[in-house]
Amino acid sequence: MSQESVAPVELGQFRFVLGFIALALCAGLGIGIAKIVTSLYAVQLQATEFEMGLIAAVQSLGILLIGLPIGLLVQRYGPKRMFVIGSFLAALVYLTVPFYQNVWYLILCTFLVGLCMPMRFVSLNTVYMQHLKTIGAAKAGWFRGTHMMGFFLVGPLLAVSLVEGSGFSGAYIRN
Repeated sequence: MSQESVAPVELGQFRFVLGFIALALCAGLGIGIAKIVTSLYAVQLQATEFEMGLIAAVQSLGILLIGLPIGLLVQRYGPKRMFVIGSFLAALVYLTVPFYQNVWYLILCTFLVGLCMPMRFVSLNTVYMQHLKTIGAAKAGWFRGTHMMGFFLVGPLLAVSLVEGSGFSGAYIRN
């Protein structure tokens, strides 16, 4: 096998990995920003301890409810379509949050976003797992690592800056 026939495959894999890392980082950023902005917004709305706990719980409930059947939808409609739908719906919900300054509306929106999240991460995981054999197991952690970096490190830092610079309305719109 000549080196010319190997190079395009490796270049294609390299592009896929870089593109996927960028997408995973952005997906993680969105979640990390939203988590902090939502908590800070709930504090500004003077949410009670019960309401704060409910905000944390309803997102997980939404993930659980849709997380189980989403694999069937990804298989039927494809991961790209489900990722786009989940991202679009979550963005649509986030855009409405600043217009109704009410804790219970924030709780409802957090639940609705929780329903959208599995459409995104199950789709991403599906595509990455499909390519894992060709890109190699040594790169298996890159996807999850960059997603977690956006979620736990960069996203929260960026969230505070967005709220400080743009207020809550601007932070939700930019997210």
